[in-house]
Amino acid sequence: MTQWIWVHIVVATIFSVSSLILETNGQARSRSSVVQDDLEAGICQRKYIRNDPATLDSLRNCTVIEGSLQIALVNPATPEKWANLSFPKLREITGYVLLFDISKITTLKNLFPNLAVIRGQELIDTNALIISSAGLQEVGLPSLTDIQRGGVYILDNSQLCYVDTVDWMLIANETSFDGISNNKPSEQCPNTCNKNCPVSEYDGRHLCWSSQNCQKVFKHLCPLCHGRTCTDHGICCSEQCLGGCTGTSPRDCHVCKHVVFNGTCTEECPPGFYEYLQRRCVTREECLNIASVRDISKNPSDSATLHLNGKIYESPTKKMCVLECPKDTELAPDKKSCVPCKGPCYKECTGSVVDSIEKARELAGCTRIKGVLKISIRRTTLSVNTGQMVKELKQNLDKIEEIDHYLVITHTYAIVSLDFLENLKVIHGQVLEDGKYAVVVRSNNNLMQLWEPRPNRTIKIGSKKAQVLFHYNPKLCPRKIWDFVAQSGIPQPKDDKIDIGITNGDKVSCNTQLLAVEVEKKNNNTVLIRYENFRRNLTLPSHLLSYEIHYKEAPDYPRKNISKYDDRDPCGEDDWTILEYAKMKDSEVKGGLQGEPTWEHSRLLANLKYYTWYALYVKTIVIPDVNSLNNNTGAESNIVYFQTLPGVPSKPQEFQLAAGEHSTATLSWTAPISPNGELEKFYIWLVPVKEIQEQHDQRNFCTDGRVPAKTSSGSSKPTLPPFPLSPGDSVTISSKPKDPDCCSCSAVGTKTTTTSEDEIHYQNDMINQIMNHVFIAAPEKPSDVNEHPDNNHIRVKRSSQKRSVEELGDNSGEKVGEREIFPGEESSPGYDQVRVPDGMKRVQEVAVKPGTLKYTITMKNLTHFTTYKFGIQACRRQMQMPNETNSTDTEKDRTCSEFTVGRIQTRKSIEADNIDPKTISTNVTDGNILHLSWAEPPSPNGVVLAYVVKVQKWEGGKYVDLPISKCVTRKEFQVKRNFTFPDALHPGNYSVKIQVASLAQDSLWTADRYFIIEDTEAGWIGLWALVVLLPLLLIIAIASGLGFYYVHTKGYGGKIISANPEYMSNVDIPEEWEVPRDKLVLINNELGQGSFGTVKEGILKDFIHGQAVMRCAVKTVSDDTPSEEKALFLREAALMVKLDCHCHHVVKLLGVISKSQPTYVIMELMTNGDLRNYLRSRRPGTYNSGDQPPTLSVNLYSNKLLSCH
Repeated sequence: MTQWIWVHIVVATIFSVSSLILETNGQARSRSSVVQDDLEAGICQRKYIRNDPATLDSLRNCTVIEGSLQIALVNPATPEKWANLSFPKLREITGYVLLFDISKITTLKNLFPNLAVIRGQELIDTNALIISSAGLQEVGLPSLTDIQRGGVYILDNSQLCYVDTVDWMLIANETSFDGISNNKPSEQCPNTCNKNCPVSEYDGRHLCWSSQNCQKVFKHLCPLCHGRTCTDHGICCSEQCLGGCTGTSPRDCHVCKHVVFNGTCTEECPPGFYEYLQRRCVTREECLNIASVRDISKNPSDSATLHLNGKIYESPTKKMCVLECPKDTELAPDKKSCVPCKGPCYKECTGSVVDSIEKARELAGCTRIKGVLKISIRRTTLSVNTGQMVKELKQNLDKIEEIDHYLVITHTYAIVSLDFLENLKVIHGQVLEDGKYAVVVRSNNNLMQLWEPRPNRTIKIGSKKAQVLFHYNPKLCPRKIWDFVAQSGIPQPKDDKIDIGITNGDKVSCNTQLLAVEVEKKNNNTVLIRYENFRRNLTLPSHLLSYEIHYKEAPDYPRKNISKYDDRDPCGEDDWTILEYAKMKDSEVKGGLQGEPTWEHSRLLANLKYYTWYALYVKTIVIPDVNSLNNNTGAESNIVYFQTLPGVPSKPQEFQLAAGEHSTATLSWTAPISPNGELEKFYIWLVPVKEIQEQHDQRNFCTDGRVPAKTSSGSSKPTLPPFPLSPGDSVTISSKPKDPDCCSCSAVGTKTTTTSEDEIHYQNDMINQIMNHVFIAAPEKPSDVNEHPDNNHIRVKRSSQKRSVEELGDNSGEKVGEREIFPGEESSPGYDQVRVPDGMKRVQEVAVKPGTLKYTITMKNLTHFTTYKFGIQACRRQMQMPNETNSTDTEKDRTCSEFTVGRIQTRKSIEADNIDPKTISTNVTDGNILHLSWAEPPSPNGVVLAYVVKVQKWEGGKYVDLPISKCVTRKEFQVKRNFTFPDALHPGNYSVKIQVASLAQDSLWTADRYFIIEDTEAGWIGLWALVVLLPLLLIIAIASGLGFYYVHTKGYGGKIISANPEYMSNVDIPEEWEVPRDKLVLINNELGQGSFGTVKEGILKDFIHGQAVMRCAVKTVSDDTPSEEKALFLREAALMVKLDCHCHHVVKLLGVISKSQPTYVIMELMTNGDLRNYLRSRRPGTYNSGDQPPTLSVNLYSNKLLSCH
């Protein structure tokens, strides 16, 4: 925090310098030979946007930035100013993108919605996309598909989510997970991707930039394009496209894969044109007129060169327009082109600090360093391994012949020699480090050689008053340093100068003596050792500086011994833990040399692993003195081995839980990594986690339904949930520690949470790199010895020694006096007993089987659909170490591990939620109100949420009305212990059935329970009907008798005169309904008898619009039918014409044949017969399928019954 506060305090002062440089830059660009910012429409040069949000408007018309983009410290007073800022034209940036401290910006989605490609031709360290801003909530670059060079650095963004939902390896395959960390924890982020987003091939998670924007993965978007890009609709782009396109032509690309010429993407420039920045073709005149803004973060002291002018360079393979001459070329006398050097190229470069590969590349081709050359590359990343680092140093620094000031090489673990400076001839020493040193080589853990000896090779130091400083190079023997000094031409240091040899070569054998060492006492994690007092062997005890204790695990001992140099890697790391301790004080020695004790103070090594073999040796750190009797070459002990006592086992590993049947669960696990003794057994513990009914009662199931199930798209990282999301899932719980390894590469897509020393160095280095690019500091003055008095302290604490985090602040190496108590000897109780989780009970013991790696058991008789919390412990034997009188491993010490805990939910039981139909009781009260009660399920799946009651009227063995369903929550049912049906029921026979909605499922319906609603008013209605209707019937009977008598007595019973059919009125049928007779074909398939004749099946051709052939029903009349009935037959058809209402439930008239005989009326065909017979066939007992009769709605809307084919 302190460094960031300091940064913001000095920002105004530093930016005044950078603003002045940029203002001068703008004035210089007014020269007539320099084009304006946009070389052509849409092309912009590098952008430095700082402090003022208004400067963002300079991006308005940019489609490509030729250079890098920095947006830093832009925080408007009102965040609303960001709302309308958007630069949709920008699609490509050739350099890097740096976003730093822009806390008012929450997402880049609106700023750069179409940014597709970052080429990475310029990098910060090894990264092309760098984001560090506390206010950013999502990266939001939905169109970004390619970072061609460099990685991604996204660190310390406290509000940033949707980082783990992006597969950065698909965008930039040089991305290191060291650079994506310390953002908002994923479990505190929504990180919810749309289910239609592409899925990671590594871990199956959905990939997106936000909940609205999926990551663009062309293999997912257009799998048939075989690696090419495509449009948003999946149409394949040209092979020349990058980042997408709008069509299939090379002119439709968003960004060109190679170069663009006249608006078309092509693989190379045509003759007469030059390739510029590996992206576009320019003419010779355009190239020479280019004045690109220099990256002012590089060599800020060089304020004279604010621009880099275009130069012509013609290589054997292509013609290019370059800003700086490539390696092995130099600027021609006309200053317009780069030409091959005649002999070695001469190239002057300003002094530099090489702290990254990118900084080394800036010195490519340099032959003279006009200043200081400092090399300090503390770490490597996944994208730059140690082999590549040495190769890059050799490729870029091998031309250096002269250094004007001095050379410093420090903390560069990967180098084993300085041969990458193979052509270095002289270090002039015009300015010396600390006023004294021309060469400083310090803290290079793996450096074994300076320069490989070869004939005629000398590296001279020009200043005769210069000295050299070599410290903390543990593999570099002092003899090699003295050989270098002898050939350099400087005077050898005097005896009182100890700048060489103190800490060099102390990890390799350089003529050392044998030192005695013993193990005095030990327990399960501590050992007390003593070693020989080496003061007795020296002429001058003051030449003894200190002792180093080296120790490490020896897992293969006693079967196999180990070497002092085993497992040392090029990173400068090995498995030896090194502790450095002071020598015995002079005041503690009485009687002079004869009074020197044989042994030094005993030292305590703590925090060791239990029941583990260790190797240990001790060495001295002395000042060599060739004139002393014993040559002061130092001493080193042989390796001694010891085994700590047993301790508490570590947790069992790979604890897996899987639900079996509804009452079983399978547990499997592997033995602990550190048994810390001889394993004997495992204890299995469990406790059921009961569902809280009151909690579920807070949700109204009848109105809100169940809680939606969680989906996998909500998960952002490739990690497993703490317990399964569904009963059929399984879960793995692992407590395996992850040890950082600076040189080994993790599997693609994995991420280590341990912060190692190298990661801390990496993060600090990146912060320094960012500061160098954001804040342009004033030129560094030559150092003065008086300004740095601390530099005179030659011996400082060795920061590069390997120490674990646990060792910081522990008591390792404490000297133990006679009255002090060795750990474990005090009369204190043993380890506290492990705390058993609340409610857990031990249910089973599993014996350890020799040679068995994985254990599996099945737990039975569990409760269905219940979450269980399982715990497992590993236990070792109680034991005494043989021949160990100082053992503290007594019965009071704990022998069982901590718990490895996991949860799982058993499967549901299909029958558990069913209600016993015998417990259902009905009661009908006044007003035909139905009251129901029933016994709840005794052991439901979890808890009961609600009950659904269905009532249906039942008469004559069939349903006669639609069912009525009502829902009642369990909480409402519990209040009254019964359910009152809210609707009054009409008299009749009814059935009722009930369904249970539990936490797991909807149960089966209960069997029908029948009850009757009596018609209590029917008797009174019949009586009143008899009183009213009986007199009326009597009157009607009398009137009928009188009428009959009157007709027969008065002679009105004569012949009935019928009308002449020839004089009957004609029936008018509209012409459009008249069907030509040749359009109808009758089929000898009689369908039935109608009122006037026979109904037959027919086929109507080409009459109904849109249907060439239609089956139909044809009504006919027989030839002997009276004329008046034929007329009535046609009147019926005429009536149907008038009723042409297109009603779905009325059989339609299709047409009529009336102008010739016989007469036909053509109707729709009902393929299932007439309605009466169809309904009778669906009665209970007669329905063929054996199912319950269909509901009324099914009968009314049956397409087979009502549709015409």
